[in-house]
Amino acid sequence: MDTLAAARAVGGRALGPTATFMRVTTDSRAIAPGDLFVALKGERFDGHDYVAEALRAGASAALVAKARADSLAGSLIAVADPQAALATLAREWRRRFDCAFATLYAPWLKVVDPLRTQPGRRGGELTRMIPACGHVAGIYAATDLRTGVHAAPANVPLNWVQDASLPIDDERHASDRTTRSESLRMAS
Repeated sequence: MDTLAAARAVGGRALGPTATFMRVTTDSRAIAPGDLFVALKGERFDGHDYVAEALRAGASAALVAKARADSLAGSLIAVADPQAALATLAREWRRRFDCAFATLYAPWLKVVDPLRTQPGRRGGELTRMIPACGHVAGIYAATDLRTGVHAAPANVPLNWVQDASLPIDDERHASDRTTRSESLRMAS
């Protein structure tokens, strides 16, 4: 997807050169070349403070609040609310795929990185962000083996999960259900 198409999808405005992205992330420390960095604002952080860093690390563009866009440089998508735009962008992406037998799982999950926790391995983070689909596929396979293919693995704990990239509230969960998306919710 490119920044012009994404801006149209979320009701935002593309600024700077048009850029293409294949992946979306909210963690500036986990940027891969060609990512779209979404600048979320939390209680103790503001992703806008990391936009320049994310672009230097290889992000092709950033999704930012309109109020902060003038103070930032690069390929940007300016929106009223980046968190709401992220949810809209995910729904629009999912609508591109017309398949009754597929599901998009969100959000990304922070999991223990087994390669970094093995004795004798050095360096790197002990956790990493991964798409939920692989974790969920493993849960489905284990459930199929244990109880058969006709039992969905609802409310099954996902091992090794430390956190989620985006909190899912009741409203977002209901909205995701209308687009054949499945939201993973963290238990408190």
